[in-house]
Amino acid sequence: MLPVPQHPVQRLIFRGIRRTVRSFDVYSRFTTAAQIPYHYLLDGRDGIVARDFSTLRGPGQKGLVSLILPVYNGEAYLEKAVESIRNQSYEQWELILVDDGSTDGTAALIHRLAAEEPRIRPFRQDNQKLPAALNAGHKLAQGEFVTWTSCDNRLKANFLEVLVADLQARPWVDMVFGDMEVINERGEAYADAPYYPGYQYTKNPGEILLPGHVSLLHRWNCVGAAFLYRREILALIGTYSTHQFTCEDYDFWLRVNAQLCLRHSKHHGSIYQYRIHDQSLTAQSKTLNILDRQAALLCLDEARRDIISCPMAWQIESDESAACQALAQRLKTAITDKSHALNGSDKTVKGWVLPQAWVYICESATALPESFPTDCHSAVLLVLGDPALPPTLPPMWTLAIYGGSDAPPLPALEQHRGWIATDNTACLVHAIQCHTTARFCAEMERKALASEEETLSFSVIICTNREPAFLARCLDALRAQSLSPEAYEILVVNNAPELRDYTSILNAIRNCAPRLQIREIACQPPGLSHARNAGLRHASGRIIVYVDDDSIAEANLLEVLQEAYAADPEAAIIGGAIDLMPPDPMPRWFGGNLTRFWSQLTPKQNSYYRCYSWMEYPYGANWSARRDVLRQIGGFRSHYGAGGRMATRGEETVAALAAARLGKIIAIEPRARVLHAIEAERFTLSVLFRTCRESFAVRRLYAKEGQLSTTMKKESAFFKRVFRFLRAGAPNRKGLPYRVEQLAMLASLWHSTVLFFSDLFCYHLKRPVESRRRK
Repeated sequence: MLPVPQHPVQRLIFRGIRRTVRSFDVYSRFTTAAQIPYHYLLDGRDGIVARDFSTLRGPGQKGLVSLILPVYNGEAYLEKAVESIRNQSYEQWELILVDDGSTDGTAALIHRLAAEEPRIRPFRQDNQKLPAALNAGHKLAQGEFVTWTSCDNRLKANFLEVLVADLQARPWVDMVFGDMEVINERGEAYADAPYYPGYQYTKNPGEILLPGHVSLLHRWNCVGAAFLYRREILALIGTYSTHQFTCEDYDFWLRVNAQLCLRHSKHHGSIYQYRIHDQSLTAQSKTLNILDRQAALLCLDEARRDIISCPMAWQIESDESAACQALAQRLKTAITDKSHALNGSDKTVKGWVLPQAWVYICESATALPESFPTDCHSAVLLVLGDPALPPTLPPMWTLAIYGGSDAPPLPALEQHRGWIATDNTACLVHAIQCHTTARFCAEMERKALASEEETLSFSVIICTNREPAFLARCLDALRAQSLSPEAYEILVVNNAPELRDYTSILNAIRNCAPRLQIREIACQPPGLSHARNAGLRHASGRIIVYVDDDSIAEANLLEVLQEAYAADPEAAIIGGAIDLMPPDPMPRWFGGNLTRFWSQLTPKQNSYYRCYSWMEYPYGANWSARRDVLRQIGGFRSHYGAGGRMATRGEETVAALAAARLGKIIAIEPRARVLHAIEAERFTLSVLFRTCRESFAVRRLYAKEGQLSTTMKKESAFFKRVFRFLRAGAPNRKGLPYRVEQLAMLASLWHSTVLFFSDLFCYHLKRPVESRRRK
C-alpha cells in the first residue's frame, strides 16, 4: 500500500486520485506480479477440475448464525457489543459468550446479559488466550454459518442480513468478508485512523472499503473484521491455531484462501464498526511484536501453499458391497486424473513424504476398522448407504462423510471431525485433499514451533538417486571427519527407492566406522527439495549440513562449521567454498568464470563474512543451517531444485531469502571446503547454455513470487544484451572462455525476454484468476 500524506490538502488530493484509480478497477482487469503466486497455487491444487464445495453440507441448523464473542476483562465495552448483536435485522442467530478467565466484572455482566436474552449462551474457561477461546466457542456452535467479533467492536444492524444473503446466493463461496468503519473509544467515527489508511478514500470519515482481490492476501491482511463462513469448513481445514496468538485470524484467512473459496461481499458500504483504543490489539502491535509474528506466519504460509500444490498419496479401501467398490473405483480414477499417487495392495508407494490419506468406504458405520496406517495423515470414513449416522465415532477418524444421495440429519462430532455430506465425486476428492493437507500443514507448524531435543551437533544429509559409486566416495570422506563420530550422524536420503539399493555401501561404512550413526531414508515423490525436507524431518542434529553425493568433503569440514556457528551465534545459514574438480581432458573453451556454472563457489574473502545480498548467498554442494530455522521457514520449496515443478535449481537461495525476511543472518566460512567431482560428460556447451538459461529463468521466478524486492529494468536489460553481443564479437585478450561466457549470457538474456512476453500474454493481460472464476 502507498503511504498516505500527512498534510490535509495533500491527503485530500491523494484520496481523489485514489478514488479515480479505483473507479477503473484496474486490479480486476489485469494480473499483477503479486497475484501470480495465487494463480500457481490454484493450478497445482485443483488440476483440471476447479475446487467447488457447493454440494457439501455440514451439521449446522439451517439458516442459524452462531456468533462467538470471546472476552477477557472487557467489561467496559461488552454491553455495547452485545446490544449491536441484539439489534440485528436478521433474527436467526445465537450468541456464545466465552469468558476467557476474566478477573473484573465481566462474568457477572455475562450472566446478566444471558438472563435477559435466551439466544445468548455463556461459557467460562481459565485464561488460555484468544485462539483457545475461539475454539471453545466453535465447539458449542450449532449454526449453519459462523462468525465472531470482539467485545470492543460493534455490528451494524444489517451485518448478518448482508453476509447471510451473500453466502446463500453464492453456494460455491465458503467465506465472505465485508467493509467496515473505524470508531474511537467514544464510539465516534475515527477519521484518518492508522488502520487500513490506504483504503479510507470515501467521503465518509473512517469508512474502509477493502479490496476484493483475495490473490493479494498472501502479501497483507485484506480481510478485516467483518466476515462470515460456513460451518463445514472447520471440518476441512481445522480451527484457529493456538500457536498464532495475535495472528490467529490472519492465519485462518490464509488457510481458507489457500484451500477454499474466499470472496468479498457483493454489498458495498460498511457493515461493521472496528474500535481503536489504547487497550486494543491494534494499538499494542509494537508491544506484542505483531509485525514480526506476521512475517513468520507469511513465511510458514508460503511453505503451506507449496505443499497444497503438491500431489498427495491415497490409500482407498472399501467393504465388499458393489456400491462401495464402484465409488472406490470412481475415486481412484479421479485421483489418477489429478496425477496423485495411489497406494494399495497392487502398488506400494515407499517413503512418501507429502500428505497421505486413508479412506475407508462402507455401507454402514457399524463394523469399522480399529486402526489405520501410521504413515497416513488423515483417516476418512465414507458411509454410503445407511442414513442412521452414529453421533459418536472413535477418535482415530479425523473426518466422517456421508456419501449417499438422501439428506439425513448430520450429527456434530467432537473436534469438528464431521459429519459432512456430499454425493459428488469431485467434491469428495477435493474435500479429502483439503482435510489431509490441512492436517499435514498443522503438524508441520507444530514441529516448527516446538522445541525438540537435539541429541547431536550435526546431521549430515546426502540426497541421492544415482549410481552407488558416487555415494561411496562421498561417504568415505564424511566418515573420516576430524570431528568426533559421536557428535554427528549421516542421513542418506534415497530419492529413488524403487530403483536404487544402497544397503551394501552403508553396511560397509558402518563396519569401517562402528561409532558413526548412519541411516537410510526412503523418499518419494522425486525431487531434490522433497529429499532435503525428508532428511530435515528425520534429523537429530542441531546443525543440518547438506552435501551433494558427487562431492568430497575436506576432513575438517564439520569442525570448521562448528567453530563458525559458535563464533557467530546469530548466524542461521553458513555455506562454504566449493572447489570444482576440472575435467580431464579439459575442453578448449573451458576456464575463467565458466566454473561457476558448474557450481563452483569462490568466497570473496579468505575469512568468515556475513552476506547482505542474495547474490552472495551460499548454494550447492556445501550448505548448512540451524535445524530450528529450517523448520521455522517450512524447509525447501518443492517447485525449486532438481526435479522441481517450475525450476531445476535455486532451492537454497529461496530458503536463505525466507530466513533473511525473518531477520536471520546468512554467512560464508571460506575454510569449510568441499571438492565437487562432476562427471566429465557434463562439461559440454549444451550444459553451459542450459544452465545459464535456467539461472535467468529462476531469477525471474524469484521476482514473480516476490522473493526479490526488485526486478531487472527492461531498459538496462536491453543495453546489457547489446553490450554482451559486442563484447562477444569484439577483439580482446581474454580468450575463448570469455567469449563463450558472453554468448551464453546473451542467449539467456534473450530467453528471459521471451519469458517476459510469455508472462505478459499468459498472465498480466488477463483478468486475475479470482475474477475469471465464478464471483
